[in-house]
Amino acid sequence: MQEKNKMVVWIIVGAVVLAALGLWLYWSQKPSAETPLFVSNFEECAAAGYSVMESYPRQCRAPDGTLYTEETGNDDGEVKAVATGGCFIGGCSSQICSDVPDAVSTCEYRSEYACYGNARCGRQANGECGWIETPELLQCLSFDWDSLSK
Repeated sequence: MQEKNKMVVWIIVGAVVLAALGLWLYWSQKPSAETPLFVSNFEECAAAGYSVMESYPRQCRAPDGTLYTEETGNDDGEVKAVATGGCFIGGCSSQICSDVPDAVSTCEYRSEYACYGNARCGRQANGECGWIETPELLQCLSFDWDSLSK
């Protein structure tokens, strides 16, 4: 009789282990609410609710770190400020080029801020973000804006 009881106990233990293993397999295969959605472009990234940076063009970062840039379809030939190299355009007047997404500034108006509207924001030789000093940008910044208000 003792042998029969041991066998029943082992059968029960085995059944419990198999049931636990089955439950674990079931729950591990079920997608969780936190499973990231597969995205392949800016629109899908934004629709999935991932972080959209208010640069121009806008950028969306997926959970795996991939950065998707919005296609602007700017066919009018007008040049717009562009950020590259992990740099971001920020500030109330889009006058800041930094490695901080959505950098903020006070919202005062300065005429020279218009110069950055057609400039490029990118990595400098020292590794920091800054405006790429093209001849056009330097000429615009050197203009005597105060003379216009006199």
